[in-house]
This record gives sequence, structure tokens and C-alpha cells, in this order.
Amino acid sequence: MLPDPTMQKWFEFLGQVGTIARPVGKLSSTSMSNMIAMGASIMSYSEGDVAEFGCFRGGSTAILSMACALAGKRLFVFDSFQGVPTDMEYTMGNKRMSRHYQRRTYSAPLSQTQQTVKDYGCPDAVVWVPGFFKDTLPVQHDPERLCMVYVDVDVPLSQVEAFAFFWPKLISGGCLFSDESKVACTYQTYGEQSNRLKSLFEGVGYVFKD
Repeated sequence: MLPDPTMQKWFEFLGQVGTIARPVGKLSSTSMSNMIAMGASIMSYSEGDVAEFGCFRGGSTAILSMACALAGKRLFVFDSFQGVPTDMEYTMGNKRMSRHYQRRTYSAPLSQTQQTVKDYGCPDAVVWVPGFFKDTLPVQHDPERLCMVYVDVDVPLSQVEAFAFFWPKLISGGCLFSDESKVACTYQTYGEQSNRLKSLFEGVGYVFKD
């Protein structure tokens, strides 16, 4: 007896991820573990699309796009592709968590990110939404329903803007993965959901929406 279709897709996804772990950007083993957990989450839902906020050079995007292609979902990718919007510095609870960003930090052009996905992922599954969140999110109507969201934007204001957009669209039982789970500004960003964030690897946290 063959395994159910979801399990077959899961094995196929694992095989694909294993072939791109190094070339896609020398992702660490813990980063790969996070991506595999997200892939499993994507393929467990029968409804809803997927959104990624902050993609840099597209390593995570390539992997998420494979899972979306196998699950028949669209991956909406939101990024300015110009780095952070302005110079900023903030301290998150203690000096060890003090960060300073210069404008255009983490800047990678859209063409470079798209090439990464073309080389290692499934570009047909991706919907690109380039621009700063303050400009794109207020006029962005799709996707209507989301089953999983991955946030890795570093800047507190960008986190708040992203959360206000995607949380109402996240289906009941949908999953939020946040790379900022250990950041002190998390409470202001995710409100009461912050207390429910569970740790995964390297500061990535996740929470399921009631």
C-alpha cells in the first residue's frame, strides 16, 4: 500500500531540499531544519496560500516555493529589495541586543532573488510584491487567505506593518513563523500572541492562530 499523497509530497520535498542546501546560500543545518518545518507546515494545509515577509537573496524563498508548488499553493513574497528603509538604531532590553542599521542594509535586487528561485526553486509558484510595506500592503488585496506566514524583516516597524496585514488573513489553525521571536519588540508587534510563541531553532518562533 502506497503512502498517502501528502506523505509522498513530503518525501519529494525532502529530496529536493537535500540537493540545494549548499548552493542556495550555504544555509546552516539549523536554518535548514527551520525550512523543513515550514515545508511540512505548508503541505499539511488543504486551503490558504503562503506569505514571506523579507527574503533578502532568496534562499528561504527557493525552499518555500518548492513546498508551495508541491502543495498547489502560491507563495507571496513581500520585500523592498532595497534593504531597510532608513538609518535606525534601537536597543532591545539590553546592550547585547542593540542593533544599528544603515539605510539599504540587507539590500538585494529583485533580479538576483528571482534568479536564486529560478536556479533552485519553483518560480511559477511565486508572486512577487516589491516595495516598502507602507506603500504596498495598504493596496494589496491578495492573498485573501493564508495558511502559513514567515517573517524575517528585523526592523520593528516593518514587523508591525506586516502583522497588521497578514494576521486577519491567516486561517484558523494557520501558522506564523517569526525570525524575530527573541526580540524585545515582539510584544508590541504580535501583542498577546507573543506569549504563545514557541521556540524552534536559532531564535525562530512559531504560533498557531486560534
